Amino acid sequence: MKKLFLAWQDPISRAWFPVGRLTYENGWYEFVYLKGAEKAKKDCGFAGIWSLNEFDKVYRSQELLPVFSHRIMRKSRPDYPDFISWQNLLKTEDDPMVLLSRSGGKKVTDNYEIFPYPEQDKNGGYHLYFFTHGFRYMASETIDRIKN
Repeated sequence: MKKLFLAWQDPISRAWFPVGRLTYENGWYEFVYLKGAEKAKKDCGFAGIWSLNEFDKVYRSQELLPVFSHRIMRKSRPDYPDFISWQNLLKTEDDPMVLLSRSGGKKVTDNYEIFPYPEQDKNGGYHLYFFTHGFRYMASETIDRIKN
């Protein structure tokens, strides 16, 4: 099973909430809301994803739901090879779950971001790819340490 999480950021408080989980198994995609969606609704008025607005429903499809598929860069774009290279992926990678996991599925038009479920490798370690947030709020010494 492949598993990703969807996070939402409140545009006013800037607080992040894990609101949903997307899985892929045996040819089926499944999206469910998490308890974080209820908290985001209570604390910040989160209304859910416009096309998936029932918090207690399990959404299943053999096709990747549009809210997720629209977050994957099209191969026809001239900058697609650069995008794949920047994600540190093979040129042949076309698994939507991998592409969403690496890119974060970020769009400038909304406040959602996707992150992977951390899974242990055979040696007991974890290897995660993610984008960091909040560098501008860190001390310059901390930023220098991260860069080096």
